[in-house]
Amino acid sequence: MNPFRYHLILALTTLLFGFQRGAEAKGYELIIVAGQSNAQGWKGNAAELVANPKVDSNIPFYYVYPEGKGENAIENKSNDWETLGPQKGRFPAGHFGPEIQLAREVYKAKHHPAVFKYSRGATSLCGAWQSEGDGKLTDGMLKHLGRALQLMKDNGDTVHVGAFVWIQGESDSRNGDRGKYAAAFNALIKSVEKATGETGFPIILGIDEQHKATAANTAILEHHKDYAATHANAEFTSMLGLEKADATHLTPPALLEHGKVLFVAYQKLNP
Repeated sequence: MNPFRYHLILALTTLLFGFQRGAEAKGYELIIVAGQSNAQGWKGNAAELVANPKVDSNIPFYYVYPEGKGENAIENKSNDWETLGPQKGRFPAGHFGPEIQLAREVYKAKHHPAVFKYSRGATSLCGAWQSEGDGKLTDGMLKHLGRALQLMKDNGDTVHVGAFVWIQGESDSRNGDRGKYAAAFNALIKSVEKATGETGFPIILGIDEQHKATAANTAILEHHKDYAATHANAEFTSMLGLEKADATHLTPPALLEHGKVLFVAYQKLNP
């Protein structure tokens, strides 16, 4: 679909049906999506995304895609809560990840999702993300998450965390230090708890099991699986069987299917 037509349809339908800042206050289930390339939707060319404005216009969306380094670093981002749709960057029409279909399924199940997304491809938790206070991606995510929550509060909306979706681990698999990764992941969860003021929220984990680094060293994959097995509020999700555009990145149709996989986990954790 022509990207101009996509956004025109979405904007017009939003006026008729959907989410508008300053409208009557609402309660939302916040879905936080974070991680590396398959969370981002590296091959998710939004030109192949079919608009669903009657649904998408009811789902608030706040996203940040940081790219570049040093003086060349920029943030492709929404300036406020927008309605669900493509992110800026990657392709002329923008890009999308599994959050699109996940949020659509959550909405169709009579929930009221709002999606916050912060992702960057080829990033490791123990390197590019690190911990709160290190000035890396975790700090960037927490800064924007705080701003997004404040905007909701300023509008009179109430928010509780419906899920923290973490699609990541391939980059850390190259080193395979499970103990270091586990400590960093626990610190990340603690930081999200502090930022949201909630504990025990649902956690959905995913990683490309067939990625070259993951297949060679399964330490991070096993961490994800064991974390889910030992925490009642966590679910591990598999990417096996989803179509890929290259060695690891999901095609646009597969990103929509991935969203459905994540939704199954969401339902288990939010009955």
